[in-house]
Amino acid sequence: MSKQTRPRYDADFRSKAFAELLNHDLLEVKEIAKAKLSILNKSIRKNRERESNEYNQREQRFE
Repeated sequence: MSKQTRPRYDADFRSKAFAELLNHDLLEVKEIAKAKLSILNKSIRKNRERESNEYNQREQRFE
């Protein structure tokens, strides 16, 4: 696994873990998981957009 792929994999893994906590019996756990999941998903989205932009810039240099 490359250095770039691992953080993405870790973030996806954490996202799935928080998503499972949304089904927890305690309301407090659900609320915390929902807040953390929202933050994590925003971070994942930003990172993917940044990676996509970097990839597109590299592709343009070779054209």
